[in-house]
Amino acid sequence: MLRSPDPVVQYYHFTQGVHHVVTGLYPVPAPVAVRLACLQFRAKFGEACKVFRTDFLGNRVVEFVPQALFRTRKPSAWSLAMEALFKEDAELRKMGEEGARRAYLALIESHPLYGSTLFNVVREPQTPNATAALLAVNRKGIQLYPLSPPFLPLLPAAPTGSARDEADVTHAVAGPDLIYALADMLRWGYVPSTLFYVSVKAEDAAEGAQPGSLAQQDPSRPHAPPQEQQVCVNFGNPHGSWICDCITLYAYGFLTEQERHQAKDGVGMDEERVLPLEEEEESRASLTNGLGDEKVRNLTEFRE
Repeated sequence: MLRSPDPVVQYYHFTQGVHHVVTGLYPVPAPVAVRLACLQFRAKFGEACKVFRTDFLGNRVVEFVPQALFRTRKPSAWSLAMEALFKEDAELRKMGEEGARRAYLALIESHPLYGSTLFNVVREPQTPNATAALLAVNRKGIQLYPLSPPFLPLLPAAPTGSARDEADVTHAVAGPDLIYALADMLRWGYVPSTLFYVSVKAEDAAEGAQPGSLAQQDPSRPHAPPQEQQVCVNFGNPHGSWICDCITLYAYGFLTEQERHQAKDGVGMDEERVLPLEEEEESRASLTNGLGDEKVRNLTEFRE
């Protein structure tokens, strides 16, 4: 669906992408912001406005530029930058509405957050190290980004060599603090109105957690063999059921895709286990330190 050829789907993704860029949900450096603004302009006005004039948008240029960046220059400066790009890019001037939407999507789909559902969470709540963070849920799994500036990844700027462009790129961060692939998640669950959690094998957690991660081995199993040790990471959020629903949908899609590939290769689900499974039943309360009536889900339910 992210790369659907259907014009209706593309239009929906384009509209959503414009919102995420302009509101700052998808942070981009200034050179990319100018190109996206030009593409948005072509998609909006098409053949009705073949030549871009700096006085055409006036103060409405704010509708085309990310809010955080817009405050760094006068409105007229953004219009001048858009005019300059239109003059030097012949392909941009030729684009129709549909072509501009496709080009816009082609540019933003390389953004690390593209296609993600985002949740504000508190990482490891009820601990001295509790910190606010942004949890991204997508078809790859979950990623956790800190909210202290600079807090989100940037789409790389096209190299132009100017000092202004290089200064914009310096606001980028290396990546998320925590990455758990969908295939490595043993189970996930939530305590109503309190938190969401995910449990993974210790070795997978060590790979997914970046230096300084708060992920810790499950204290309820201090003497378990290394291959059976687990890590449970808690995220404070009153809408844990929504996060679980998102992961469940992606998990269903993941397994459906795996089954399709295996059927094509002549391998049945009974012959090969796609995802790592935990065979031993555990105390569900221990995974959330006994916090209330929690709900648990995992990938095994889709095989029954």
